[in-house]
Amino acid sequence: MKKYFKVLFIVSFILFIILFSSLVHIFNKGFYSDKFEENGAYATFGKDEVDNVNSEVFGYFLFKNNLETDFFNEKEKEHLRDVRILFLIGYILLFASFLALIIFIYFFKNSLDKLFLLSGLSGLLLLLILILLTFLDYNFLFTLFHEVFFEENSWIFGVGENIVNIYTYNLFYDIFLRIIATVFSLFLLISLICLIKNRLKY
Repeated sequence: MKKYFKVLFIVSFILFIILFSSLVHIFNKGFYSDKFEENGAYATFGKDEVDNVNSEVFGYFLFKNNLETDFFNEKEKEHLRDVRILFLIGYILLFASFLALIIFIYFFKNSLDKLFLLSGLSGLLLLLILILLTFLDYNFLFTLFHEVFFEENSWIFGVGENIVNIYTYNLFYDIFLRIIATVFSLFLLISLICLIKNRLKY
């Protein structure tokens, strides 16, 4: 039974790092300002309107407000409602993984270095596979994600629809790379710290 709890510790740790890093980057308003300037959204719709819409979307995903803007059509709003459900699941998993880690840290306090090392190395392996797939075919990963989590064609929009004119494909690619880089760095740092601590013991 203890073996399974150790596996759960590793899974919880990897999940927490990925979800926490993802939320930090997803809700980085400075990133969006740069991308809206780069992808022409500010030039097309005006800076104030785009920033206001983005703030309302952020608040919607944080469950602070409803989505009342007329900037999006009904299909776009329906998609954002589906995305909001994914955020809710993400929040629940983030809290659950954090709570599990606190409990496991208490019960495995005598073997934490080993567990953190295994978690870090497991996370690195997972990230290396994901990085390889990303550079081989990011479009495949992007499409697969949407096909798994959304109803058929509900996430496909035409060039005239506003949602794809501000939240462009390149925006998602760049934020994905940022998340990958952050998560990889954290796993690497944790693994190195554990390895150095183990070396200093002997």
